[in-house]
Amino acid sequence: MKYCPNCGAAITPETKQCPNCGLDLTQILDPRTTRTNSSAKFGLQWSIYRWLLVVAIGLVVGWIGYLRVYVPRVTNEAITTTHFTAKQGYQTMVNPKQRQIVISLGSQASQQIQQELVKTGYSTKKITVETQLAKLAQRVNQRTVGTWKIAIVNQTGLLWEVKGDRMIYRFQTSNAGRQMRQQFLLSKTTRGEQPITPEVMVPVISMQD
Repeated sequence: MKYCPNCGAAITPETKQCPNCGLDLTQILDPRTTRTNSSAKFGLQWSIYRWLLVVAIGLVVGWIGYLRVYVPRVTNEAITTTHFTAKQGYQTMVNPKQRQIVISLGSQASQQIQQELVKTGYSTKKITVETQLAKLAQRVNQRTVGTWKIAIVNQTGLLWEVKGDRMIYRFQTSNAGRQMRQQFLLSKTTRGEQPITPEVMVPVISMQD
């Protein structure tokens, strides 16, 4: 004896419609229909899972290509265009995952920057390397995802740093920069307005500043 799944009335296996509530029993009682519906449902679920898997793989491959191919090409092009190259006395390290670029000064670049700082009297006036840094940050941030931090350092520590399009650290306004300004003015007084050579005034900058 079977029973209607809707109202519980007794029915026979041959009953196609419940005599009590009128429920169509052909779809419910036919095991072939049940198997067909289950197979169709499984096929639909597998199609969805397969599509999601393809999308996930595509995203992973795309992200790897972005980090290993696209970002290095963009950053290298920007670094070359803004002249932060070994030929100009710079060494660069790019970290695409953390979106960071560190530019280290060689002796040639250090000497050029030192001469320009002396020329400006260690004032807060913007110098050439800061203009280059701003252009580099603009080029990289416009063509990649996320906000980049780009820093210029020497052997003693941080000199300039940009985050996105904003300068967040300047040597000229740091404690070390202000000390160099004071020493510059004092030296001019004691030397009778004589120009100060780069060898006399060597910045000593601390990362903790």
